Amino acid sequence: MIKREAGFTVIELITTFSLTLVVVILLLQIIVVLKDVYVNKVVVNNLIVKRGLMTEKIMDDFDDKYLEGTSGCLGLNNCISFIWKDVSVTELIVDKDKKHIHTMVL
Repeated sequence: MIKREAGFTVIELITTFSLTLVVVILLLQIIVVLKDVYVNKVVVNNLIVKRGLMTEKIMDDFDDKYLEGTSGCLGLNNCISFIWKDVSVTELIVDKDKKHIHTMVL
């Protein structure tokens, strides 16, 4: 019986390194995809929270007061005036340049 010497052939080494490289590249691609999914989920979550805060801010007045009418604000394009039964007026102003929505009680 002839004993084989211990070691690898060149073909075995190339095959091993090639398979290892393919596995590493696939794992890196999976990590990049998972990072993008996580970032997208964070953005969506932040938008949902902001939408909830805006809705709460607007609905606070509707829960406490009775609406008599609405109109556009004087001199502002992105504004709505809410006229309440208690004769108070609240303006909802959308500032597109600053990406800001706020209310002002007159």
